[in-house]
Amino acid sequence: MLKGNKVSLRCVARKDLDMFYDIWCNEDVRKLDGKFRLPPSKEDILNNFNKFVNLDKKYLSIVNEKEILVGYITFKESNECKMYIH
Repeated sequence: MLKGNKVSLRCVARKDLDMFYDIWCNEDVRKLDGKFRLPPSKEDILNNFNKFVNLDKKYLSIVNEKEILVGYITFKESNECKMYIH
C-alpha cells in the first residue's frame, strides 16, 4: 500500500542509491524483492549505474512532497499491455 498526501514517482537517480542499498540489505526486503540474494556492493552499483537502470526489472523512486526518497517500486514491462498516449 502506498499512502500519503503528495507522493510522486520518478526515475531513479544516482543520489537514490544509498537509500536503495540500505533497503536492499534488509532481510525482509530481500525475501520479497531480491529472492534472498545479497545486493552487489555500492561501488559496483555506482560503476554500473546505466546498466542497473536499464534492466528488465525497472525501478521507480517514491518521493514525498519535500522530494525526500521514501521508497521504491519495481515492475516489468509487458508486451501484452502497452498504453499509447496520443
